[in-house]
Amino acid sequence: MSEFEEGKYESSSPSQFGTAIAFFLIGASAGAITALLLARKNGRQMRKALARRYEDAKDGLADLSDYAEDALGEVRDRASGFADRASGFAKDAKDAVGTARSTISDRIDSLRR
Repeated sequence: MSEFEEGKYESSSPSQFGTAIAFFLIGASAGAITALLLARKNGRQMRKALARRYEDAKDGLADLSDYAEDALGEVRDRASGFADRASGFAKDAKDAVGTARSTISDRIDSLRR
């Protein structure tokens, strides 16, 4: 049986996703640095290219961090809204069951008389 059959697949947890992104960024950085070091450039050109790539990577990580914070805030807001709606639904259901129980009890009492 395959692990992808119905009911068997489990998606990655957020911590596994974060770890995967971290390893991807480490690998991409190592690849970029290796490519720059193996390119035919003099020292000044190499330093400028490394500095430019470093700033690009730093800006990209800042953007990614901002995106992650925004996404986390959105998830928290939606979860809070969902919890509020579920709580309201549970209260409404409890009230409806109480009303139905009272009505049924009153009808049974009237039939016994």
